[in-house]
Amino acid sequence: MKALATIAMGALATASSALAAPPHCPFREPGHFPWAAELPTMVEGDLWAWIYLDLDKSGEPIRCYMGENNMPAPETRSKVCRSFVANWKAAPLMKDGKAVAGTTRRYFTIMGRRHGKLFEEARKRWLAAHPTESPACYEDG
Repeated sequence: MKALATIAMGALATASSALAAPPHCPFREPGHFPWAAELPTMVEGDLWAWIYLDLDKSGEPIRCYMGENNMPAPETRSKVCRSFVANWKAAPLMKDGKAVAGTTRRYFTIMGRRHGKLFEEARKRWLAAHPTESPACYEDG
């Protein structure tokens, strides 16, 4: 279980690198990949959770709350939330054309081995089908 949590923390920490992607890269929220649409949301062996994030006006997380989940270890849940607060950023929430503080919800998965294999296969297929896309734009995946 610790290994999965460590992998998830590393993946989430590197997700912030999408914000620093080369200028030619399309904008995307960290952790979202164009090839993921062809994958199942959940595969046996995955850990998952609904994450609720209180955001400031700029989209920076202030607090994290864990909703429904299947993560049995309290320390894993805690590490996931701490990592979101430390490393993740969303587009600002907008109301009447102005950025506002508020709460957003995200579905978070720690992929098990089987899901990870499916993800890598889909990534290779997508990059092969899109030769003009730079793999460097998707290094957090």
